[in-house]
Amino acid sequence: MLNRNTKLSVVLALATCTFLSYPAYADDNFSIQRLYGSDRYETCSNIANYFQQGQLDSVIVASEEQFADALSAGCLQELGNSPIMLVGKNIKSSDKTLGYIENHLKKEGTIYILGGEASVNSEFERYFKEKGFNKIIRLGGKDRYETNVKAVSKADVKEGTPVIVANGDNFPDALSIASIASYKGYPVFITPSGNLPNEIEEKIKEIKPSNIYVIGGISSVSSNIESKLKEVSQNVVRIEGKDRYETSINICKYFNKDLKNLVVASGKNFPDALSGIALSAKFKAPIVITDEGNVEELKSYVQNQKVNKIVILGGENMISKNVEDILNPLSLKSKAEDFMTCLLNKKIDEAMEGLSTDLKSGYGESIMKSSFSSMSFKGMDTKPLDIKQEKLPLGNMVTLTYKVEGLPTNLDIKIKYDNDGKVYNFTSEAAPVESNYRLPTYVNIDNFTEKNVAIGDEKYKLPGVLSIPKGKGPFPAVVLVHGSGANDMDETYGDTKVFKDISAGLASKGIAVLRYNKRSNEYPSLTAIDTKLDLNKETVNDAVDAVKLLKKTKEIDSSKVFVLGHSQGAMLTPTILKDCGNSGAAGGIMMAGPVDFLDTLLEQSKYLNSIGYMDEDNLKYIQNLYDLVKNNKDFPKNISENTIIFHAYPYYWLSVKNSTQAQDAVDIKNPLLILQGKRDYQVAASNLEKWKNILKDKQNVEYNSYDKLNHFFIEGEGKMTPEEYGKGNVPKYVIDDIVSWISKYSK
Repeated sequence: MLNRNTKLSVVLALATCTFLSYPAYADDNFSIQRLYGSDRYETCSNIANYFQQGQLDSVIVASEEQFADALSAGCLQELGNSPIMLVGKNIKSSDKTLGYIENHLKKEGTIYILGGEASVNSEFERYFKEKGFNKIIRLGGKDRYETNVKAVSKADVKEGTPVIVANGDNFPDALSIASIASYKGYPVFITPSGNLPNEIEEKIKEIKPSNIYVIGGISSVSSNIESKLKEVSQNVVRIEGKDRYETSINICKYFNKDLKNLVVASGKNFPDALSGIALSAKFKAPIVITDEGNVEELKSYVQNQKVNKIVILGGENMISKNVEDILNPLSLKSKAEDFMTCLLNKKIDEAMEGLSTDLKSGYGESIMKSSFSSMSFKGMDTKPLDIKQEKLPLGNMVTLTYKVEGLPTNLDIKIKYDNDGKVYNFTSEAAPVESNYRLPTYVNIDNFTEKNVAIGDEKYKLPGVLSIPKGKGPFPAVVLVHGSGANDMDETYGDTKVFKDISAGLASKGIAVLRYNKRSNEYPSLTAIDTKLDLNKETVNDAVDAVKLLKKTKEIDSSKVFVLGHSQGAMLTPTILKDCGNSGAAGGIMMAGPVDFLDTLLEQSKYLNSIGYMDEDNLKYIQNLYDLVKNNKDFPKNISENTIIFHAYPYYWLSVKNSTQAQDAVDIKNPLLILQGKRDYQVAASNLEKWKNILKDKQNVEYNSYDKLNHFFIEGEGKMTPEEYGKGNVPKYVIDDIVSWISKYSK
């Protein structure tokens, strides 16, 4: 009866409001920039150019394949701000890096080469000399550890200076600390995970550090090494996390109490980050490594620190645009996620700040706050699975996809922003998923064909599919009319397609079927802004047009066109038959049709509350809606026409209040078949008895009820809950009952 996201239709009790509030950030105080190139060498050059565009006194050259050597570069910053330039195996592969050096290094400047000739071969030294650079200093040893010691020795570290110890075989931990160590003047010593190399140990002892910081867990730097270090200094601190990403953030938290700048690099590939060590040191900004998995934790850190500037190293193949948008507090993706966080945490005042002027004028402040307060997100994860943004004619839409416990599909929250970055619409719907739907076994696809059709004669036609039996016609036909919500032509929900089951089942038995996308599905934006949308515009008129189309289709017997409505569509079937006129439809089939929409809405909500699927606040909201519309004889007096009340404008609710389906069912002469599942909590089985009482004087009405069927006419067992939705098919016996009844009135 209601939007079949039962849990969600009540969970998200308001469909057009959201929030935009960033008190910690002002547009002119925050910036985010990406430094990248077509490859790692161009990225390296662009980072260096950003570091300093003028002439340089020195540069550091290291292998892009031997990260350990480059990590030793941090301590050399004391000798003069020197960008780190990565080179490949030969001159040809390194032309972009070498081009930068030629254009920016003074001829009398110094080139520090880190690593032995196995890392940076002698070809590069000859090349630099040929270009007129004669001050070349190679800091290399027999292995990475000896190279590390030589680099630290060149920096002439003062006695008592704190030192860093990190794993030299795996880059992430050492990389995260390198920039901090560089601008603080702390040398970084690298080590295997198990034992501290002798030359490293001796150099640390020589420095006599006041503090030693061990980076990473014991799998990176063993407890044995930590014990040795404690013999050198009483102040040994280990900084670690559950993984490289948490370690990276924990390093920042430990060393940066008043962080304003941040450099972000990929945690899965190191060259871009190595190139950025000198840059981050110049900005006094730590390098934080990230991926798609830890971006939320990083975002939280950025917000808590009130970071003013973020520099991203590498292209979108390294750090996606999605990560950039989430980290940028001024991006719509970030704003949309923060809006949802405010709703989840009931920060109503903050949620009011970002509404567009038009939206605010359509609501009163008190109504908006009440609506926000009444929302419940029971079962919904606090963090989205995905965030996407797309351009709209009136601005942009951000879609956040959430997992919801107990639902067969994820939930898409769609937040629409105008061109000023203000919210003008907020809706929810089931997220599209790869379907496991299968046609019922009783369907014989060889018995019918399908063709595309269009419903309506006006500008905004509705796409449909007409299933036509094979053989000699003309055939009896059925128009399928949807329940509430923005249904597609199949009434898809999870892995169920109620209308596709019925269509294929009837077509297999010689009955043509027309199904089409509902207007609110095909044109959601137009229906969302139509303050005069009512039941006729939403459902009735299109169904009448569908009947007209069938009656003039050559394969169809124009005297044997029936209307089959489900849920709200069933409720409106008598009205559709009336509007088709005396020579219109031959009869109607009502599947789970409520006698009264508002009564059913309240009954359904009370049931969901009783089984724990709706909280008291939401139930109260529905009760208030019921009282406002049904029990208020003056409704909608004194309510602005563009005020949204539970997904719809007042004009729509007035049409619901004044709908005439019960009287229409009495007045029409068409035969009716009324079907009801006894396990239906959305449209309770008691509605069948109500219809029997209303139509007790009519002779051409038949009734069938089914013990095992729920609202979707799919079998289930036990307590009726939303969790059983989303799987199964309409049983053959329901199709057989419909076929039998249509055959009776098609003779």
